[in-house]
Amino acid sequence: MTFVIGDFNTLPNDSLLDPIYQYLESSQSTAAITDSLGTTNEFKVTQEGKIIDYIFYRFATPLQYQTIVKDYGVPYLSDHYPIMTIFEY
Repeated sequence: MTFVIGDFNTLPNDSLLDPIYQYLESSQSTAAITDSLGTTNEFKVTQEGKIIDYIFYRFATPLQYQTIVKDYGVPYLSDHYPIMTIFEY
């Protein structure tokens, strides 16, 4: 299995990601259960941000992808929301 995870600061359809898409898939776009929430909040109370954080994978099956927009009781932990994927292998 291979995983590449991080903030790529580029949108899903940007050609800058083409070299990655040649070898890996995005769990956000392929998981059986997924969401389309933005991964960045730009320090605003919104869930309409852009998707610029990714969990790329190879040789695994993504079952569920989630952008975690939980209230932690403080204004912002980061300008990005945490993301997670449950995989089967």
